[in-house]
Amino acid sequence: MKKFIGNVMASIIGFFIAMFIVFFVMLGIIGAIADGLEDRDDKVKIKDNSILELKLNYPIIDRTIKNPFKDIDFTSFESKKKLGLNDIIKAIENAKNDEKIKGIYLNVSSLQAGLAAIEEIRNALEDFKKSGKWIVAYSENYSQMAYYLASVADELYVYPEGGISFLGLRTELAFFKGLLDKLDVEVQVIRGRNNKFKSAVEPFMYEHMSDANREQITRFQQSMWKHILGKISESRNIPVERLNLIADSILIQNGYDAVNIKMADKVMYQDEVT
Repeated sequence: MKKFIGNVMASIIGFFIAMFIVFFVMLGIIGAIADGLEDRDDKVKIKDNSILELKLNYPIIDRTIKNPFKDIDFTSFESKKKLGLNDIIKAIENAKNDEKIKGIYLNVSSLQAGLAAIEEIRNALEDFKKSGKWIVAYSENYSQMAYYLASVADELYVYPEGGISFLGLRTELAFFKGLLDKLDVEVQVIRGRNNKFKSAVEPFMYEHMSDANREQITRFQQSMWKHILGKISESRNIPVERLNLIADSILIQNGYDAVNIKMADKVMYQDEVT
């Protein structure tokens, strides 16, 4: 019996000693990662005639998350990395003021950002060009928003069998009233009589878009599209009327079409660019 109790006590003590060691090892690892994050700017050494590559291949959020474990899904151990808009803008500003950096290589093959974030990055790139430095953009397939961002570049390249999605803007809405009626579910909506433009509850009230909601969505979409076309027209020297025709007629089927209508400068493979 004494031997059994001794073995149990030894096992318990061994367990706590092991946990104690693991705790301090993990603490050391976390501390090393934190120090690395704090000092990473100091460790970057830029050589003469360097190029800043902006590879926007992760979702872009407002600010970078400093917690190194925030980007890890511990259930699947997959990375959920995100890019901070603040760090992207800072990198562009630093490149503008650094004499060792001669230009920017903009890779937008997997751009994941809203129009507001794209607008801020594009404005920062326009400001970067005021320094006299160049920007080159490349993608195998440009989404419409990726092309809007890339159009600020001095040279815009596309994969030969790739293309540019340039079709204009659209809105799709889902309506649930028909489903709710079949399920015999009654929705109580409180909305003033003069609030016809407050359309958040319309999917539960109607089976189609109201005239007021259609009017407001059409107006802000037209405003956004006009702004996008104006910026692309200015950068690529293509009249707005011509850009509308390209979108309406779906003139871009591959990279060669994009070059022929001046939406891109050259078809290239990625290894030819880099």
